[in-house]
Amino acid sequence: GIGLASVRGTATSGHVEKNQSYVRPSSERWKKQSNVERSGEKPQDFQKHKPVSKKGNPTNVTDEMRERQQKRDVENKLLELEDRLENGGVLNPEEIVVRVQEERDFLLGILEKEKKQEDLFWQQVEEKEKKEEEEERKRRELEQTDSTLADRIRVEPSPSGDALEVIENG
Repeated sequence: GIGLASVRGTATSGHVEKNQSYVRPSSERWKKQSNVERSGEKPQDFQKHKPVSKKGNPTNVTDEMRERQQKRDVENKLLELEDRLENGGVLNPEEIVVRVQEERDFLLGILEKEKKQEDLFWQQVEEKEKKEEEEERKRRELEQTDSTLADRIRVEPSPSGDALEVIENG
């Protein structure tokens, strides 16, 4: 198994002890989840939810990773530009720094503009969801009002048969 093939020359007895302080993560999760199910509680760890970015928009880790990768790509393009300008030999070092900074401002401005559009999109989605929730709440209230009204009144034909008559129950 895990022990030494031969203890000769190791200055040890070769006895291997089990690490009893180590708990496998899967068994740890299983124990926590089964305890929670028995208690009837739902802690935050087990609830389904949308992750939220620092700005409060629904997001996930890959969005932040994508943004960082875009910034890395911009810096790589700037390094390539700087290398080409240095190898071209036409511009002096101060002009190269200025040119690279202008390009950086331009590219980061484009990324910022895209980010603002994305933020606006999420804001519109959130407003739409709030509006739909409000409409659903109003619809449920109206249905509840209609059902209580239906319990209080009934509509029957009049004795002459040419009109409807509203009769209150109770």
